[in-house]
Amino acid sequence: ENFEVYFKPLSTWFNISVYGPKKDHFVAIFENISERKKLEQELNSYNQRLEEVVTRRTAEYAQANKNLTQEIMDRRKIEEGLVFRAMILDNLSEAIFLANLKGEFVYVNLAACELFGHACEELLNQNLLEILQIPEMEKSEFMDKLQKTEQIDIHTVHVRKNKEKAPIHLRMHIVNTVHGKLVI
Repeated sequence: ENFEVYFKPLSTWFNISVYGPKKDHFVAIFENISERKKLEQELNSYNQRLEEVVTRRTAEYAQANKNLTQEIMDRRKIEEGLVFRAMILDNLSEAIFLANLKGEFVYVNLAACELFGHACEELLNQNLLEILQIPEMEKSEFMDKLQKTEQIDIHTVHVRKNKEKAPIHLRMHIVNTVHGKLVI
C-alpha cells in the first residue's frame, strides 16, 4: 500500500509505503512530503488565480468583441446610408457641390460635373471661384458676404472646360460639419 497522510501533532505530511517482504513481516517507509505538499498548494493557488484572471480577461475580451462587432455594424449602416445618399445626389438633375471656404471642391455630383464640363476627378481639383466668373477683386467680398449671411442666391456665369460660358442661377449655403464650415 501507498498513501499520504497529514500528521497534525507534527504539522507534517507523510507519504507512507507499506509492503510485506515475506509472510508475517512488513516494512513501512515514512517519507516527509511537507515541502512537496506546500509547493502543490502554492501551485494550486496560482492555478486558481490564473483561472480567475483568464475568466475575467475572457469576459472582458468577449465584451470588447461584442462592442467592436456593434461598432462595425453601426459603421456599416452609416456607410450604407452615405453610399445611398451619394447615389441619390449623383442621380439628381441639379448640380450639387461641397466646397471649403477657400472655394476648393470637396464633393461634386454628376450633374455638377456635366454642368461645368469636367470629369468629376478634374472638377474636384478645380476651385469654385475660378470656375465662376467673379472678378478677382470681388472674390473675397463674395466669400465674406457668404460667411456673414450664410447664403447667397445669385445669377452669374461660369466657364465650362471647353471655355464656353454659361449663365447659371447659383444658390449657396454654409453648412457646419465635423470638418468645419462648407459651402453647398
